[in-house]
Amino acid sequence: MKLDVVLIAQEVRPSQVLGRTAIVIDVLRATSSITTALANGCRAVRPVVSTEEAFALAQSSEPGTFLLTGERGGLKVEGFDLGNSPREYSADVVAAKTIIMTTTNGTLAIKNSSPAKTVLLACLLNGRSVARRAVLSGDDITMVCSGTEGIFTLEDAYCAGMLAEEISRVAETEPTDMALACRLIYQRYCDDPLGLMESAIHGQKLRRIGFGEDLVYCSQKNVLAVVPVLRGDSVVAL
Repeated sequence: MKLDVVLIAQEVRPSQVLGRTAIVIDVLRATSSITTALANGCRAVRPVVSTEEAFALAQSSEPGTFLLTGERGGLKVEGFDLGNSPREYSADVVAAKTIIMTTTNGTLAIKNSSPAKTVLLACLLNGRSVARRAVLSGDDITMVCSGTEGIFTLEDAYCAGMLAEEISRVAETEPTDMALACRLIYQRYCDDPLGLMESAIHGQKLRRIGFGEDLVYCSQKNVLAVVPVLRGDSVVAL
């Protein structure tokens, strides 16, 4: 089983994911929020790239059945119901709702990965469950890190390394140098994901704008079993 990593959403090419399982990663915070929402009973998540798409989809949806969510610059978009903090996606808020979401990086990574045979979403919260599900496919795997506005992020690479580690425990793998590099990052900070996030540029930004508790939440490893998968235009729980 071949393992590869794409470091930012903007660099995903169809040839890197065609016929493969793509695992989209945006630890801070889109895939953490989507995973949390699905674990807390939301019906589905509709990821879109632009705020215009999000508002248009909301206008065509039945009132009371959806939540309009996401961020720009880390902050909730004016007129949205929720931002992109996973701590907002509690069961009493999201249960039985469809979430329409747009974020700066994560929803773009999902869209650009959509040519893959299978698209799964991972974060630290559900990494082991996603890794094991990906192995069951028997397909080669490309981990797609979202990055931040076209720039490499440590926390996504760390998660890709965690997935590579988990996959290699249960399957024979042929990792690219990029997959090996991410695994080395993970091994270096294996026991201190929060410390890594607090050192990373994006983590520092989130703390400055008031989301320090999100780092604590998103640094938890393997606390959720839900495996989000892209089905058509929606992300649902397997």
